Amino acid sequence: PRKYLQRGRGGPNKTKAQQMAEIYNVCFIGAGTVNFGGVPDPWNHSKRLEQLGSVKVVAIVDPLVEKAQKILAAKLAGNHADMYSECKIYGDVQTALQEKTIHVGFIGVPPFCHGSLSQGLDTELQLLAAGVHVFVETCICCTS
Repeated sequence: PRKYLQRGRGGPNKTKAQQMAEIYNVCFIGAGTVNFGGVPDPWNHSKRLEQLGSVKVVAIVDPLVEKAQKILAAKLAGNHADMYSECKIYGDVQTALQEKTIHVGFIGVPPFCHGSLSQGLDTELQLLAAGVHVFVETCICCTS
Protein backbone atom coordinates (compact mmCIF):
# COMPACT_ATOMS: atom_id res chain seq x y z
CA PRO A 1 0.00 0.00 0.00
CA ARG A 2 2.83 2.45 0.72
CA LYS A 3 3.95 2.46 -2.93
CA TYR A 4 0.52 3.66 -4.05
CA LEU A 5 0.62 6.62 -1.69
CA GLN A 6 4.08 7.54 -2.94
CA ARG A 7 3.58 7.21 -6.66
CA GLY A 8 1.66 10.46 -7.14
CA ARG A 9 4.09 12.73 -5.29
CA GLY A 10 7.41 11.04 -5.96
CA GLY A 11 8.52 12.85 -9.07
CA PRO A 12 11.61 12.12 -11.13
CA ASN A 13 14.00 14.12 -8.93
CA LYS A 14 13.21 12.47 -5.59
CA THR A 15 15.05 9.49 -4.22
CA LYS A 16 13.17 6.59 -2.67
CA ALA A 17 14.40 7.74 0.76
CA GLN A 18 13.01 11.24 0.15
CA GLN A 19 9.68 9.79 -0.94
CA MET A 20 9.55 7.55 2.15
CA ALA A 21 10.18 10.57 4.41
CA GLU A 22 7.20 12.52 3.07
CA ILE A 23 4.09 12.79 5.17
CA TYR A 24 0.76 12.41 3.37
CA ASN A 25 -2.26 14.34 4.63
CA VAL A 26 -5.27 12.04 4.73
CA CYS A 27 -8.96 12.85 4.84
CA PHE A 28 -11.47 10.18 5.81
CA ILE A 29 -14.90 10.66 4.26
CA GLY A 30 -17.23 8.86 6.66
CA ALA A 31 -16.77 8.20 10.37
CA GLY A 32 -18.31 4.74 10.24
CA THR A 33 -17.09 1.18 10.30
CA VAL A 34 -15.44 1.17 6.87
CA ASN A 35 -12.88 3.80 7.85
CA PHE A 36 -12.76 3.21 11.62
CA GLY A 37 -13.80 -0.40 12.18
CA GLY A 38 -16.37 -2.02 14.38
CA VAL A 39 -17.42 -5.44 15.53
CA PRO A 40 -17.69 -7.72 13.56
CA ASP A 41 -16.92 -5.58 10.50
CA PRO A 42 -13.65 -6.48 8.75
CA TRP A 43 -12.92 -2.92 7.56
CA ASN A 44 -10.78 -0.39 9.31
CA HIS A 45 -8.78 1.78 6.93
CA SER A 46 -7.55 4.02 9.75
CA LYS A 47 -5.89 1.08 11.51
CA ARG A 48 -4.12 0.03 8.33
CA LEU A 49 -2.82 3.55 7.73
CA GLU A 50 -1.64 3.75 11.34
CA GLN A 51 0.48 0.67 10.68
CA LEU A 52 1.97 2.22 7.53
CA GLY A 53 3.12 5.46 9.08
CA SER A 54 4.05 8.43 6.84
CA VAL A 55 0.50 9.76 7.12
CA LYS A 56 -1.21 12.47 9.12
CA VAL A 57 -4.98 12.45 9.33
CA VAL A 58 -5.98 16.08 8.87
CA ALA A 59 -9.74 15.73 8.37
CA ILE A 60 -12.69 13.49 9.07
CA VAL A 61 -15.79 14.41 7.07
CA ASP A 62 -19.20 13.21 8.19
CA PRO A 63 -22.55 14.99 8.42
CA LEU A 64 -22.94 13.29 11.82
CA VAL A 65 -20.39 15.61 13.41
CA GLU A 66 -20.88 14.28 16.96
CA LYS A 67 -20.13 10.74 15.81
CA ALA A 68 -16.96 11.94 14.08
CA GLN A 69 -15.93 13.87 17.20
CA LYS A 70 -16.21 10.69 19.29
CA ILE A 71 -14.07 8.80 16.78
CA LEU A 72 -11.44 11.55 16.86
CA ALA A 73 -11.45 11.67 20.67
CA ALA A 74 -10.80 7.92 20.78
CA LYS A 75 -7.96 8.24 18.26
CA LEU A 76 -6.40 11.11 20.21
CA ALA A 77 -6.45 8.90 23.33
CA GLY A 78 -4.87 5.95 21.51
CA ASN A 79 -1.41 4.78 20.55
CA HIS A 80 -1.30 6.80 17.31
CA ALA A 81 -2.53 10.13 18.69
CA ASP A 82 0.30 11.98 16.93
CA MET A 83 -1.22 11.02 13.57
CA TYR A 84 -4.47 12.79 14.51
CA SER A 85 -3.06 15.83 16.32
CA GLU A 86 -3.94 18.23 13.46
CA CYS A 87 -7.25 16.57 12.58
CA LYS A 88 -10.46 18.58 12.35
CA ILE A 89 -14.04 17.44 11.88
CA TYR A 90 -16.07 18.70 8.94
CA GLY A 91 -19.69 18.25 7.95
CA ASP A 92 -18.92 18.41 4.23
CA VAL A 93 -16.04 17.75 1.84
CA GLN A 94 -15.89 21.24 0.32
CA THR A 95 -15.21 22.93 3.65
CA ALA A 96 -12.45 20.43 4.44
CA LEU A 97 -10.85 21.09 1.06
CA GLN A 98 -10.97 24.86 1.64
CA GLU A 99 -9.33 24.65 5.07
CA LYS A 100 -6.85 21.78 4.80
CA THR A 101 -4.17 20.55 2.42
CA ILE A 102 -5.28 17.02 1.60
CA HIS A 103 -3.22 14.56 -0.43
CA VAL A 104 -5.34 11.40 -0.13
CA GLY A 105 -9.08 10.94 0.45
CA PHE A 106 -10.54 7.66 1.69
CA ILE A 107 -14.23 7.44 0.81
CA GLY A 108 -15.93 5.00 3.15
CA VAL A 109 -19.60 5.92 2.96
CA PRO A 110 -22.58 4.06 1.47
CA PRO A 111 -22.89 4.30 -2.33
CA PHE A 112 -26.00 6.50 -2.15
CA CYS A 113 -23.82 9.18 -0.50
CA HIS A 114 -21.28 9.54 -3.33
CA GLY A 115 -20.59 8.51 -6.92
CA SER A 116 -22.99 10.99 -8.46
CA LEU A 117 -22.84 14.10 -10.61
CA SER A 118 -25.35 15.79 -8.28
CA GLN A 119 -23.99 18.55 -6.07
CA GLY A 120 -23.23 17.23 -2.60
CA LEU A 121 -23.07 13.64 -3.83
CA ASP A 122 -20.10 14.24 -6.13
CA THR A 123 -17.46 13.54 -3.50
CA GLU A 124 -15.01 11.90 -5.90
CA LEU A 125 -15.24 14.80 -8.35
CA GLN A 126 -14.69 17.38 -5.61
CA LEU A 127 -11.58 15.56 -4.39
CA LEU A 128 -10.18 14.99 -7.88
CA ALA A 129 -10.78 18.62 -8.87
CA ALA A 130 -8.69 19.64 -5.84
CA GLY A 131 -5.84 17.33 -6.93
CA VAL A 132 -6.48 14.76 -4.20
CA HIS A 133 -5.74 11.07 -4.75
CA VAL A 134 -8.90 9.06 -4.11
CA PHE A 135 -9.49 5.63 -2.59
CA VAL A 136 -13.12 4.48 -2.91
CA GLU A 137 -14.39 1.56 -0.90
CA THR A 138 -16.85 -0.48 -2.98
CA CYS A 139 -19.46 0.17 -4.28
CA ILE A 140 -18.46 3.09 -6.43
CA CYS A 141 -22.07 4.09 -7.17
CA CYS A 142 -25.68 2.84 -7.07
CA THR A 143 -26.32 2.96 -10.81
CA SER A 144 -24.69 1.31 -13.78
